[in-house]
Amino acid sequence: MKTETIKMRKSEAKKEWKSYIELLKSREIKEKKELQQFKSLYYYLKKGMKIINIYNAFKKAGLNKDGLPKLAIARADLKSISLKISKWNLGGCSFKKESWNWNKGDVSLPDKIFNFPKIEQDIIKQTQVPIIPAKYRPTNPKNFHLLWEVKKWEEPPKDPILLKAITKNLFVVFAIWDLTPLERAFVEGR
Repeated sequence: MKTETIKMRKSEAKKEWKSYIELLKSREIKEKKELQQFKSLYYYLKKGMKIINIYNAFKKAGLNKDGLPKLAIARADLKSISLKISKWNLGGCSFKKESWNWNKGDVSLPDKIFNFPKIEQDIIKQTQVPIIPAKYRPTNPKNFHLLWEVKKWEEPPKDPILLKAITKNLFVVFAIWDLTPLERAFVEGR
């Protein structure tokens, strides 16, 4: 899967990272959470990592022939994820652990990301979440997300990206890989 990423020269990112460290030390600031997020983003950029704006990734990927998103996102420790598109929707959707409850790590895309066909009732689809091979597996997968392309919502995934959320839409890329036939078969049988 190819997605557009945000990159920066390490030296530039390091300067910006240091400036946010100094700013956060210097005084009491109302928007401290936002400044901490910027500091984190520049920290990863200075390490040579890439950032994905998931809103742009979903918008660019668009919808499949069934009118469903071509991408899915889920917390990395889950086995399956539900896509929910509300009949009152204005172009957004949610990826949830359960279709009815809100859980930490669920991801909602805002209105105007998609141009869904008019629907009479909520759409809820479920798909399997990829596994993370040992060489990419973080210590605590609950703190990470997986993004992948969905050919059909009932089929196991092929090409995940391991991400860490910094803001609602900006995620750091930790790994990209293709699942082996064995891993795909394992996911299918979960």
